[in-house]
Amino acid sequence: MMALACTDLGLSAEEIIEMFSLRFKIESSFKALKQTIFAFNSHFWPKLMPKISRFGKNKDADKELAETSDPKAREAIRSALKATEAFAQISAIAMGLMQMASLTLGWSKEELRWMRTPSKKCPSEATIAEYMGRRILIDIENFS
Repeated sequence: MMALACTDLGLSAEEIIEMFSLRFKIESSFKALKQTIFAFNSHFWPKLMPKISRFGKNKDADKELAETSDPKAREAIRSALKATEAFAQISAIAMGLMQMASLTLGWSKEELRWMRTPSKKCPSEATIAEYMGRRILIDIENFS
């Protein structure tokens, strides 16, 4: 027996399961972006931006940030925000390209180093990232 819980009482059991499966796909994509592509490892923090505590010690930081009147500081904050968004967007594009390469290119099992026993015809993003990193180093070594 299985119990389904949802705050929207108008959804059927099939719709709840479908929504949950979509959430799982989104979470899996974020995990791949975080662990394989390192998409959220950017540190674009301008010196003019007020320090914000991760643990809530500086509760006036948001107010201070909103009231920043220095045009130079505001522009630095906008620039850092754009850089952070661009970094995440380019990382998502890179992951999509690796997924396309995984699905469309013919990979031989000899040239890839599988993370575990190959269970599918196409390799994962992590396998492709590891291969591409190794291949770039080999190409640079052969070029020089």
